[in-house]
Amino acid sequence: MKHYLTILLILGIGITGAKAWDFAEPNQDGDTIYYIIDDETTVSLDRWVNFPDNMIYEVDTFRLPETVTHEGVTYQINYDYSKLILNFGFLLDATKASPRTLLLPQDYCLPTFGAGDVRALLQILGRTKCDRLENWAIENGKYLTSINGVLYSRNKDTLIAYPPKRTGSFRVPQRVVCITTNAFLATNIDTLILPDKDLELRIKFINEARRMRTFRYPDYITHLNDTYFTADSLREIIFGADLKYIGSRVLPNTTVLEKVICRAITPPTTGFTNFDCTEEMALYVPRVSVGEYKRAKGWSSFQHILPIEPPIVTGLSSAEISWVQNFSATGYIWTLYLDEAKTQRFMSLTFDAIGHLTNIDFGSNLAPKRAPALYKGEDEENRYAEYYSFTITGLSPDTKYYYTRQSLNGDEVIDEENGSFKTQNDEVTGLKSYESGTSAPQKYIENGQVLIRSGKLTYDVQGKNIGK
Repeated sequence: MKHYLTILLILGIGITGAKAWDFAEPNQDGDTIYYIIDDETTVSLDRWVNFPDNMIYEVDTFRLPETVTHEGVTYQINYDYSKLILNFGFLLDATKASPRTLLLPQDYCLPTFGAGDVRALLQILGRTKCDRLENWAIENGKYLTSINGVLYSRNKDTLIAYPPKRTGSFRVPQRVVCITTNAFLATNIDTLILPDKDLELRIKFINEARRMRTFRYPDYITHLNDTYFTADSLREIIFGADLKYIGSRVLPNTTVLEKVICRAITPPTTGFTNFDCTEEMALYVPRVSVGEYKRAKGWSSFQHILPIEPPIVTGLSSAEISWVQNFSATGYIWTLYLDEAKTQRFMSLTFDAIGHLTNIDFGSNLAPKRAPALYKGEDEENRYAEYYSFTITGLSPDTKYYYTRQSLNGDEVIDEENGSFKTQNDEVTGLKSYESGTSAPQKYIENGQVLIRSGKLTYDVQGKNIGK
């Protein structure tokens, strides 16, 4: 019977929120912090204090001191990771203050894997006192540094923690070589832009991203073995052009994901037979690869596999050509030929990394023209283009042209596409009626609107899919 009474007494203390700290002292700004005495020289923050919401007050900056003096005794404050490994998210529970900026002590640090390699720092759980946190700060830190409110290792090459309350987009600096586990845990970031370079992404570097709607993996990633993040709000995920293998747990475990884009021309291999929830999701792949994805293990489980870019559309003397962007490319070269053997070069077009025409090499007065912007009114810096497009006018009617498109990284050809198209003849412009007996893309007029029909899909003149 005595054992049962002891258990009830312990539970009673936990439920009523009885005093657990040993003492409370204000920091230099007057914000009270509650401590537990570890030994004669050190104390820890009491991370189990549970203040009612109506007692929490807002401050601009909350300082975590390095030492605290109580009743004439000065204690070193222990921020050791081993004591808080499971509860680091409760760091601010030791005070009633809810800050916009959390100022860390100078020697704040966690155990390292090696010299200069700081391990994952904070697991912010989105509790009341963290909901206003927009900046991490540290003054003259020995191991960490903060830049524009984001926490990095001292040498600035490892991203440690992003402030949970901050919204909008964030572009990871080129100097960063590693993003640690939980660096973006429970943040309100809308868009995360990763550099297209070799970058170490630790498992679950994004976790519980509340507002993120789209995420793009860089092209350099060739293998994805496990889940890097969970994001219940995610609607779109983009895999890069160099992806060779994808694991069974890579797609986030969510039922709201609507669109998967895989820009790899060859379907990445998988170790499983199907993805989850593929009845609701649409898979977009390069047009030349649609058939391969429909036959590929795992990918074939998608009920809807569609091309990323619209088809080549020809008129009497024009052709509108599109191609899938390669984020590793520094430029593109389009070469048009008059013969299938490609011995009679007609013209060469050079584009930069973002699809701008930079050079024309031809012997006639034909003039390529840029297509209209794909995302008019949107922030081009933060919204990648699924594909690039251009229009050539002044071509000869009823003529077949052959082309080669090369994506370059410097002088290296990183991928290549070959194809052909034929301009329409003088009698049939493609703008009279739609002919259902052909599989070739056609232009036609319906209710005064110019439309493009390719297979079972219909596009407007801007290349937007407007339905079946």
